[in-house]
Amino acid sequence: ERAAGVPAEVAKTFRSEILALVGALAAEGEAVKWNSDPRMAKAIESIIMGDRVRVIRSTVSAIAPSEEDAETIRKVKECLTQGESYCEKCASWVLDYYAEKSRRSA
Repeated sequence: ERAAGVPAEVAKTFRSEILALVGALAAEGEAVKWNSDPRMAKAIESIIMGDRVRVIRSTVSAIAPSEEDAETIRKVKECLTQGESYCEKCASWVLDYYAEKSRRSA
């Protein structure tokens, strides 16, 4: 709730809304995706990525990264694959995702 930016006063309502969303999706035979609710997506992104977002944003936001940034990107991918058990494809996807997100917010 904190990561989603939900104030304590409305936490119970937030939980009820998420439960209703999960129930509605289940009734329709749909899977609950990590981004089914925008507030949950925000929370999940902030928890999973944490401090990595700053590193990723600073290195992958350039369309043509410098040699130094390319090396940082390689190290981040290595950290994601070896330290966090991401597959190569997923590590690249995360970096590409945040690169695109950084370009849009710039």
